[in-house]
Parts: sequence; C-alpha cells; structure tokens
Amino acid sequence: MACVFTPEDMASLNEKDREWFSGKIQSAITSLETSEWINKQIAEAVEAFRTKGWRKAADNIVAFGSPVAICALIVALLSIAAAAFYQATNRTKEEAEFRKGTSDELRQIHTEVVGARALISASQPQKKQNQDAAKELLAQSTQKLIPSIPESAVRQAGESFIGASLNDPGAWDVSVKFANYRTTINEAATRDFRPSNITVSRTFKFCFTAPGGGIPDPTVEVSRVRVLQRSAAVLEPLSGPCLPPSDMGPDFIALRGGGVILDGSRMRNIVFFGDTVYYNGGPVDLNSVVFSNSQFILANNENARAFAERVLSMDKVSFVATSSTHN
Repeated sequence: MACVFTPEDMASLNEKDREWFSGKIQSAITSLETSEWINKQIAEAVEAFRTKGWRKAADNIVAFGSPVAICALIVALLSIAAAAFYQATNRTKEEAEFRKGTSDELRQIHTEVVGARALISASQPQKKQNQDAAKELLAQSTQKLIPSIPESAVRQAGESFIGASLNDPGAWDVSVKFANYRTTINEAATRDFRPSNITVSRTFKFCFTAPGGGIPDPTVEVSRVRVLQRSAAVLEPLSGPCLPPSDMGPDFIALRGGGVILDGSRMRNIVFFGDTVYYNGGPVDLNSVVFSNSQFILANNENARAFAERVLSMDKVSFVATSSTHN
C-alpha cells in the first residue's frame, strides 16, 4: 500500500500547526531514532520468533493486544497525519480539540513504542547488547525521559531475563532492575495506604531483621485503623510472635527508607516505601506485601528468582518459601 500526500495537502496546514505537529511526531519516535541497537534488534528478534513459531511471537508482544499491533503503530502515525490535513482547516475550537486528541494519541503511541523496546530487548536475553539496551531503557524511563513502560511489558520482559539468568549473571542483573522498576509503577502503594492514617511506632523495632553495617533501619509507621487480629498486619520472625497476643491490630504497617532482610520473616499487610530489600533465598512467608520505589538485593537462586517473578506480576506480593535454595 502506498501513501502519498500532495503539496496542496501540506499547504492546508498553517506554519504554526506544521511546526507543532512535526515536533509532536518527532517526539513520538525519538526513542527509535536515537537507539543504535533498534534496527538490528528488530531483525534479530523477528528471526528468533520465526524459529520458535508464531505462537511464541504472539506471546512476546501480547502487551499490545495482537501480533499486528506493532504495525498498527505505523498506521496510527499515518492516520494522525491524514487527520491533520483535515482538521487544520477548522477554526479555534476545532483546532484545540484536534491538538488535544492528537497529543493523547501520540502519547499512547510513544508508550507502545517504549513497550516494544522492552520486549525486543528481552527476545534474546542472554545477548549483552540486549541486556545493555534493557538497562538503558529502564534508566530512561526511571528518569522520566520517556513514558513509563507498560506494566505487562515490564512483566514479560523481566520474566524473559529471569528465565535466562540461571547461568548468566548479566541476565540476572537486568532481571533485578526490572523488579526494581516494577516497584516504581506500583499503584497499590498510593491507592490503599494513606500517610494521613499512620503514626510512627517503635513497638515493632525488633520484629524484623535489618542488614546493619551502616545501613539505616527503616522508620516503622503503623496504621491508626484497628481490625481483628486475623486480618491485621503481621511483622514477626518465622520463629513466632515478637509481641504479646492481642485481639486487634493495625490494618497495615509501613517500613520506610531503610534496609530490611526478608529471610526468616513472616509479613502480612506490609508496605515498603523506598527501602533496600535483601533476600538470599531463605524461608519466608509474605502475604499481601507491597513494594513501592524500592531496590532489591537478591541472590541468584531458585527461591529468589521465584520471588522476583512475583514482584513483576503482583501489586501485592504473596510468596512462601519453606526451605533455602543455593542455585
């Protein structure tokens, strides 16, 4: 199919609209033009999909709804351009509506392109250049230089790197970075846990393990809302309660701005805000635990890889390991 725009079409746009529209289009595709790896990666990813069958290809880009969605990005760009020629002939109100609609559409396209970059980098997760590309993408999004990576793409890409990490430290490093990133887009932390309902507490100071070595302990914040103990927050070692029994308890507990070791802990309705979280693959019992803007220090073993997969796929993480693993 050929798409041709005549000089008359272009002339229908005034200079101001042409400059504005060109800038928006350029912004939407900057991430492709400035990434040296993208053209080669697309070809290699397509080849990799071909050898594994179209079902695998569909799984790898399911974040976009269907295997033709990437092509739809190009069609969408052409559609926007065509709409510009029509809309630019209208007056002030219609121009404002056109600009808003076009801006929203471009924002969505840019988000989908960012998701495509994540999935392409994850198509061959053991290649160093793919690992470097994924880390670059995560850094750009964390710094707000590009839109947030769609949650489904974060999960798929992260799981792909986890699957390659058993004997590849580079892939594991990228996996942990995807888990870290997932905590920056976890809406459960702001949706369900309100700072106005908490108070700082020292009661639970000895109910969790901190790494020490100069790493500060987190501040413990306890919800003022009291609920029956069977639904209340739990923060204690697996060996047993660290506080006297009670019929009531806080509906959640927040740990903020410090280091915490998960191994050997039982936690329920706990929120981590900006913490450094350590897990070496030991026994642990987590139920409805939220990680927000947190950093993970994870051993590369079976339990830790399974934990990372839960972080990627759940806003509120539930995870149980009954014994330690070492590989």
